[in-house]
Amino acid sequence: MERLPTVIGTTDLDHAEGLNNDACISAAEVEYLLAACAQQFAAAQITRVDVLSSWAGVRPVVTDGQPSSAGTKPSDEKREHALWVEPGCVTLAGGKLTTFRLLALEVLHACAAFVGQPVTDVGSAVFRPVPEFLLAGLSGSQQRRLAGRYGRELPKVAQAVAEVGSETVGATETLWAELAFAAEHELVLHLDDLLLRRTRLGLLLAGGALAELPRIRSLCQSRLGWDDARWMREQQDYLSLWQRCYSLPVAPANQ
Repeated sequence: MERLPTVIGTTDLDHAEGLNNDACISAAEVEYLLAACAQQFAAAQITRVDVLSSWAGVRPVVTDGQPSSAGTKPSDEKREHALWVEPGCVTLAGGKLTTFRLLALEVLHACAAFVGQPVTDVGSAVFRPVPEFLLAGLSGSQQRRLAGRYGRELPKVAQAVAEVGSETVGATETLWAELAFAAEHELVLHLDDLLLRRTRLGLLLAGGALAELPRIRSLCQSRLGWDDARWMREQQDYLSLWQRCYSLPVAPANQ
């Protein structure tokens, strides 16, 4: 039976580490999530060896500055957001991931005064029906996924597909052409940008997509404008980051 990548989560804890350090899952959180999975999906028999990757983040909570009452759980904190406008700077904190588009629109309205241009693109279509000829050679579900992910950038993605082909990376749904598109058009500054954010290959493939790195290099290095020394430095930094923050911590000694 085929096993498809599945997200198991979440935990919600106070973050005690320094904010200059990337957040990462703890051993206790791993055990908590695996135990919950075993309880809810016993037949799946999920263990540590089935886990491809992990990730964690820090959610800013907007409060009045007063300490939380004793016994308050982090997950019980309010999800309101706040917007600060200062000369040349707009800052938004708080909110929820599910309201990110509305929050982004609020920021754009706040920025409009600085650039002297109103926000006029409100309510216009971002995701449009996919013409069958635009992405020839791809299935209907592949075309719909790309349309939903890239919106108005779809014609550029189609150009990348025409150049690179429609092959997918490993067992994922991600096309090699998406890597080429990201390298050329999505402001990739570091390799972790490409593999953890522009695409999710570092989370969906074993070892952070270690086995695919030679081909990724062949496809993307020239598009990124990196020489060999830069690529090797980026690869080393990426693998170190992945091992530190996106793999699983060492299991307790009694397991």
